Amino acid sequence: MANEQISRKLKIRYILFLVILFVLPALSLYFLNSGKNYRLQALSELKEAGKVESFKLKNQRGLEVTPHMLHGKVSVACLLPENPDSAAFYSERLSIIHESYDDTKDVVFLSFINTPDSTKLLETATRLGIKDHDQWWLLRSEDSETARRLYHFPKEGNLQVALADTSLTVRNHYNIYDNRQMGRLVEHIALIIPAQPRR
Repeated sequence: MANEQISRKLKIRYILFLVILFVLPALSLYFLNSGKNYRLQALSELKEAGKVESFKLKNQRGLEVTPHMLHGKVSVACLLPENPDSAAFYSERLSIIHESYDDTKDVVFLSFINTPDSTKLLETATRLGIKDHDQWWLLRSEDSETARRLYHFPKEGNLQVALADTSLTVRNHYNIYDNRQMGRLVEHIALIIPAQPRR
């Protein structure tokens, strides 16, 4: 009886030893490779669509914004539709992404809107729910083609959001109606954002 208990304890020890020696490292390696492959897949989706075009546009605070001010920062640009309800929906979708990077100074949000009156931009920004006027700029463009050209938006398709890296290279475009693409935008920002100080 005592021999059986000793034998059973030895078997359990051998099994634990094998698990610690082989199974746990194999699982760790599998998860590390999965994470690496996931990261490489996300990085492969980032292309180079061209440099952000030169512009001088006023934001909701009357500050003149130029690409020089965006250098060293990741910028997320959006073409707002002329329909007020659709524009509000776009802003609501972007606000979710903005909240993820609200305390990060290296990410700037630009929303281009076609409006003849530049004096009411602050009022329009407030109506759209834009509260962080330091990080999220509502910019008046004279026509949709000008704004589309700045961030190399394709003329065809439903790609209303663009991502540019710290060197002002446009890296990707996204469909604001597609939850998966908007989630991917959050991941892509995290991949190209400058190293952040530890909290």
